[in-house]
Amino acid sequence: MKVKAILFSIFVLSALSLSAQLSDNIKRHYTNSFDVFTDLLVNTPENFSPRAINQGFGMSASYVIPFEKSNFSVAIGAGVSFHNFYSDALPKDAIPTDLQSESWGEDFYFQKIDSIQNGLSYTKNKIALTYVDIPIELRFCAKSGVKFSAGIKLGFLVNSLSKYKGTDFIYGTESTIKYKKCNIDNLSSFQLGPVVRVGWKWFSAYAAYSLIPVYDATGGSKINPISLGISFTPGY
Repeated sequence: MKVKAILFSIFVLSALSLSAQLSDNIKRHYTNSFDVFTDLLVNTPENFSPRAINQGFGMSASYVIPFEKSNFSVAIGAGVSFHNFYSDALPKDAIPTDLQSESWGEDFYFQKIDSIQNGLSYTKNKIALTYVDIPIELRFCAKSGVKFSAGIKLGFLVNSLSKYKGTDFIYGTESTIKYKKCNIDNLSSFQLGPVVRVGWKWFSAYAAYSLIPVYDATGGSKINPISLGISFTPGY
């Protein structure tokens, strides 16, 4: 959460500072977007059952290059996005060695929480990933305010962690613990996929898909997120 707060603060302050210093001509080509979405997870590995809602959010700043006097333009930007994948399983490297399932061997895998120890219960279990994004979009905007954009987004992984809150499975007590494992193994270092927005003025529906699996396929796992949500563009 601290990383998210820091990155969010840096982005907002930088955007405000940049906006204040830009000339009026450049300001007309400069936009900020804020996305709120849920991730639908496909190509999930064995023993990994995702929650229906996996909330996340993102933000970006873009410079818009119009095609002369037409309603079309190209937007090139930079931003950051935060994804949370909730499930009933832990990645192998988030489980203490003496509690890992020997039957799975040395390969990477997910293990159901209730199989680690009988009677375990939890209130939170998720994988949190942070990416620095570079979106490139072709945009259409009518005089009425109706707009559409389609493009690609490249994301570079900058932070990852597994967070668990529930019954103590490390020492076998009945206490509630908060357990965090940073820098999860076997993750792909970047994401790449299409992104689409359809809306009116400052409000849009938002969809994105990652062609690159979240997990390195050689690690025996995949997970491709489909992000669906809404996007806000203040100062339209």
